[in-house]
Amino acid sequence: MAKKVVLIVLGALGIAISLALFAGGVALFALFSPHGWLESGEHRVDSPTRALVSQSADFKDAADALNSLGDFRLRLRARAFDPGRTLFIGVGPTAAVERYASGFRHDRVTSLDFSPFRLGRRPAGADAVPEPPTTQVFWVQRVEGAGTQTLDWKIRNGSYEVVLMNADATPGVDTDAVLAVRVPFAHPLGVIFLVAGAIVLGLGILLLVIGIRTRPARPSAPPAWPSPEPVPATPPPPSTT
Repeated sequence: MAKKVVLIVLGALGIAISLALFAGGVALFALFSPHGWLESGEHRVDSPTRALVSQSADFKDAADALNSLGDFRLRLRARAFDPGRTLFIGVGPTAAVERYASGFRHDRVTSLDFSPFRLGRRPAGADAVPEPPTTQVFWVQRVEGAGTQTLDWKIRNGSYEVVLMNADATPGVDTDAVLAVRVPFAHPLGVIFLVAGAIVLGLGILLLVIGIRTRPARPSAPPAWPSPEPVPATPPPPSTT
């Protein structure tokens, strides 16, 4: 009986794990493009202040290890609502960006959700007029100009922040923007999840069937004790007259 229960439990557990693997594989295929891009879709990203500054991304020594598996990239594409505006998008070391941004009013991003798209922020910085971002030399990558601007940055070791602002540092950032991240092995990982799910599902069903068809062992009969031998009857004593 114990063996039957163990097989049924293992089979049910295997089926549950396979469903989780299937769900993970389907999610990776649904969220990521064939080239590994996860995009937020185009949304309005604006601020009444002079800039939007992202949270700090600290990759430490992980970037080289990740990039050995393929190019991990961050892409921000933005277009100003006002065609006469010139946009600036830059990536810089966290310490340098915070030192620069602390001198003027900006919105610091506190949270970002892709589906549904939500951008949490809080105001920060002093109320002063900064030098334009184009005059700063600490950017590791930057784009600026009129029309649609696209920053496509391969991650690297270190701590970095992304800045979106008007190129002349005037207040009132108003754009349509798309944020995307690239995980190069997203689709191969999805295939692995689906194959593993199929294997685990097969094993789970097999164990479940064996457990259901296993008959509990019959209890052994108690040992037969020998019957006592009959005691011979004692003849009555002879009668006397």
